[in-house]
Amino acid sequence: VTDDQGNVLAGRPVEYTSENTSIATVSSTGIVTGVALGSTRIIAASEGKTGAAEVSVVPVRVASVEVTPPQANLTVGQSATLTVVARDAGGTVLTGRTVAWTTGAPSVATVSSTGIVTGVGTGSAVIFATIEGRTGSATIDVRPVAVTSVSVAPASTGIAVGASVQL
Repeated sequence: VTDDQGNVLAGRPVEYTSENTSIATVSSTGIVTGVALGSTRIIAASEGKTGAAEVSVVPVRVASVEVTPPQANLTVGQSATLTVVARDAGGTVLTGRTVAWTTGAPSVATVSSTGIVTGVGTGSAVIFATIEGRTGSATIDVRPVAVTSVSVAPASTGIAVGASVQL
């Protein structure tokens, strides 16, 4: 609050209001709290005069991305679901963020837009989850399908000396 010369007038009552309390609220002392994404104006009034400030409420920035499990073993053709947690600089979990999944070795493992990883060839692949420029990863080792039995056909045969039979 100032006079017509620009001098600060101390001790004058000021009333604060938000034009859109669903975007931001303001306390009686002028502390603004973001409620939802968007913009609004905060109005300060004293003795019939007003001033305003534009306030934009923006999402909290992602500081880290964690993919779980961080390491998994699959066989060719097998799938597993990876999950992702985004955190702000204080470690608080952030929800509702868009995740971009990519694979570092598409000939070894593919990944869907929902984090489902499928082993397609033997080897190791790093799967990346990126949220707002921050990336986390998981390592996927893909093994060949294990042999569970061996069958020989025909199960028995007779052959003459010097002859051969294909099994």
